Amino acid sequence: MDIHDYAENRKLSHKQVMDFTTCVNPLGPSSKAKNMLRKNIKNLDLFADKKLRHLARFIVRNEKIHEDNIVFGQGSTDLLYAIFQAVKTKKVLIPSPVSQKFEEVISYSKVVLKRLPLEEKNHFSMNLEKILRAMKKVDTVIMPYPHDMAGTALAMDDLHVLIGEADKLGKTLILDESYRDFTALGSPVKEVIKSEKTIIVRTFSLFYALAGLPIGYAIGPAKTIENIQNCLFPGEMNALAMYAAIASLKDNLYKTRTTRFIDEEKGYFLKAFASIENLLYFDTPCPFFVLKIEKESKRLKDIFYRYRILIDDFFDEQGGYYLKVPIKKHKWNARFLKTLRNALEVNKP
Repeated sequence: MDIHDYAENRKLSHKQVMDFTTCVNPLGPSSKAKNMLRKNIKNLDLFADKKLRHLARFIVRNEKIHEDNIVFGQGSTDLLYAIFQAVKTKKVLIPSPVSQKFEEVISYSKVVLKRLPLEEKNHFSMNLEKILRAMKKVDTVIMPYPHDMAGTALAMDDLHVLIGEADKLGKTLILDESYRDFTALGSPVKEVIKSEKTIIVRTFSLFYALAGLPIGYAIGPAKTIENIQNCLFPGEMNALAMYAAIASLKDNLYKTRTTRFIDEEKGYFLKAFASIENLLYFDTPCPFFVLKIEKESKRLKDIFYRYRILIDDFFDEQGGYYLKVPIKKHKWNARFLKTLRNALEVNKP
């Protein structure tokens, strides 16, 4: 159930629902992006440039790549679907837990999913050797960098090894960088464009808060990018999304403001978590925490739903139950913590 389903079922406005199932930047879109959108409303009678030349050239200059190393799509899901078609994916490996986004695109693509469990006892850390062994049994690997449910990431040196081994084995490697902008992680762009089949996928929906104007792009070797382009539906791109994306990338203070806000709210969460008896929680470099919950999942969801709060939960391979808790506006964060306390104290002796 997403926010729109929940609001309709409860006969509410979506503004009355607190959605803790997404990690969109709590500051909302960049002020420069909003100003750019206002200025370009007058151009809605013009068809958009299908090649998004202005945005492409801006990214090409910043990343020091060529225009044939980049392709755009209507968000990362659109690109992932096209990549599966382009490289003829039949079986894909993903470190588990697997997010709903990946579950949906894999199911829609009729691809077999192989999970590689991340272990709680190791703080959900990535193990390069296990990844390399499991990679031999599939034709494609999706490596969320960082992981979109656990927040962990391979070290850059390990990532370089993974890219090299994927080339040796003839495997397609997809590095999903949807959360990277929230962190201090670098990106292996230089190694990727020199590789044979490794692809970076990025989106403007989360860090830049443009979820309502979906736009994303992939970076990779020219031949692979050409194949992906041929598998994308040749529809019109969104001109407003392009303008908003360019303005967002040019807003140099936006990342500073975002980092400061998330750090402050994380401090607030950590203090609250520490005061809740027997609560096991994991901080991440991303704008979310992972909580281990010793409570029946349906009852916990029902309690949060009662207070108009949607939550993102998952189970690990051993049946452990967890919540992914994204950072939101302070008022929402306070309400979430109050509800969490109430939920965990129900029937407590």
